[in-house]
Amino acid sequence: MGESKLRKRLGLGPTTAWKRAEPKTRVAADYGGIQDALEKDPEFALHRRFTAGYTGPFYAKHGTDAPLDSGSLLDTVSDLAFDPTGGGALIPVSKAEAFSEYRPAALTLTEAEAEAALAFLQEEGMVEVEGDEIRVPARFWLEPPRSA
Repeated sequence: MGESKLRKRLGLGPTTAWKRAEPKTRVAADYGGIQDALEKDPEFALHRRFTAGYTGPFYAKHGTDAPLDSGSLLDTVSDLAFDPTGGGALIPVSKAEAFSEYRPAALTLTEAEAEAALAFLQEEGMVEVEGDEIRVPARFWLEPPRSA
């Protein structure tokens, strides 16, 4: 379950300014990012640890100016491919699902441009593509979960 799925579970939209997740729990949006309630969620902590090791190096190398908004596609794959239940696992993602979530964020991209962005991520070693399936390479989640 990625950050956006956790946000939905807690009733938080991507642009929520102030909202109550539970009685007496104030949740503040930080650019659609980390809220107090999410910080305390162990699944969210696993997801943050995964994304720090997965998307962090990509953004360190390319910044936010990667070709064809491929960073947004990487974020989408990261969100869909990591399941933090049971200590964390990588699961395959369908291209159709990834593209449907990625393309609305970058409204002007065509299917061919989305495929080119995916090919760029594949060349960078960030994804493995086989048919209609996208996988995050296992090396990005080999470390056993840390105890609390």
